Amino acid sequence: MFLNQHKIRDIRVQNTWTQQQLADLCNVSIRTIQRVERDGIASMETTMALAAAFNTPKKSLMVTIQPEKFKFINLLIIFFIGALLGAFVMRLVMALI
Repeated sequence: MFLNQHKIRDIRVQNTWTQQQLADLCNVSIRTIQRVERDGIASMETTMALAAAFNTPKKSLMVTIQPEKFKFINLLIIFFIGALLGAFVMRLVMALI
């Protein structure tokens, strides 16, 4: 799941919890908390644990827009499909000539 890493860090800091304390509350490793705060990526179980620790709905922790790195991947896919389609059309035109 894609989470708002800034919001998660802000809530943790507001509660004056270290990453280790939050990890202990969520029963996950500190590396999991570090990854969530760095990348905003978490499993459903981690998301539910964070929501419980923060006493907030899990939906409020989720990102509503797609992260930038995935927009780049989508652009690459579109470019690749466009290139294939263009090559197919060129071949079809050349066959008709």
